[in-house]
Amino acid sequence: MNSPHAHLRSLPPEGADASLGDGPAGGVMNSPHAHLRSLPPEGADASLGDGPAGGVMNSPHAHLCSLPPEGADASLGDGPAGGVMNSPHAHLCSAGGVIGESDAIDTNHDVARPAPLLRDSFIELPARERARALLDAGTFRELLGPFDKLESPWLPLQGIVCQADDGAVIARGTIDGEPAVVAAIESAFQGGSIGEVSGSKIAAALELALRDCERGKLVRPVIVFETGGVRLQEANLGLAVIAEIQAAIVALRRYVPVVGVIAGMVGCFGGMSLAAALCSYLVATRQGRLGMNGPEVIEQEAGIDELDASDRRYVWRLIGGEQRAATGLVDTLADDDTNTLRAAVRAAFARGVPAQHRSEAVDAYLAKLAQIDPADVSPETMRAVFQADALHAGTASAGAHQKQEQG
Repeated sequence: MNSPHAHLRSLPPEGADASLGDGPAGGVMNSPHAHLRSLPPEGADASLGDGPAGGVMNSPHAHLCSLPPEGADASLGDGPAGGVMNSPHAHLCSAGGVIGESDAIDTNHDVARPAPLLRDSFIELPARERARALLDAGTFRELLGPFDKLESPWLPLQGIVCQADDGAVIARGTIDGEPAVVAAIESAFQGGSIGEVSGSKIAAALELALRDCERGKLVRPVIVFETGGVRLQEANLGLAVIAEIQAAIVALRRYVPVVGVIAGMVGCFGGMSLAAALCSYLVATRQGRLGMNGPEVIEQEAGIDELDASDRRYVWRLIGGEQRAATGLVDTLADDDTNTLRAAVRAAFARGVPAQHRSEAVDAYLAKLAQIDPADVSPETMRAVFQADALHAGTASAGAHQKQEQG
């Protein structure tokens, strides 16, 4: 009741008018969160604004009205609530809360339950929560976290404020019950650029996984790419450590699949795009981008006639997740949904080590490149030449994997 939203937990006595401030509710209907207390009448559609709810699903707090199915644990992200207990307003949904007492409400009152949210965005999660979401519930354990204060020694010399984890989150846990390590890059710090410390954390995590694999204890490695490449302020050291990451991927993928995820709007560029290309399997959303050089760099170096970086539609058609999946550079195209991405990563590991990795199909790619006319490069011509099924069999949508599992 000490919560700033405690007024939502107080119900007026029978016969009291909450809108007038009667009873212990103290005028809850005058609260900025009053819409959470108004439920639509039977048969009304809250998402359309029917009834006294007034379009509660359009509220910025609409996620509070999404309840997990019977038996699901909302605190772990089960069910359509998609981890509602991680919300800053999660206390409203706890046992004894106005929404948490759904059983009593449904039993004693004939009230329609609001429609659940359709998805829980993976893109909007910070790196730490992305790593947590991909691991089995309750197994997340961070290595070299912010409290270890492994900061870049070079950024302060250039007047740049450091971040305690240097923009890289390393987490151990399990995936489908098997030991796993997730390296997630934080795009909010220096655009996800790789410096000496952040790159060393990723390389060391992969090398430790490799050591375990060599001893017969397989560890499933996942890299969540969200990076523009090397950090220019640490260029030489950054480039050196990216080479170590690439070498670790190549060594590790002989034992277990190395799965890369490209989800967010930053995408994956520079030397880290080569690291992504070395992965056994790549999972991407339509919002993700993959390329050696970013659009702005291409425009700056080759001119706007080569590529107009402000033409976002064309940029995504050229290097976006959907295009990369259609041309065989991405194995699984997934919607921006945490559960979908989690299922896609698990499905990738279930496929095992591929008979041939993309980076090993040198002759096939050289033959395709020979067919490209530099004067006539477009998304359509690239799709025509680089056909996914011909270059890297197995490209499929995450939705298809889920349907097969449900079937």
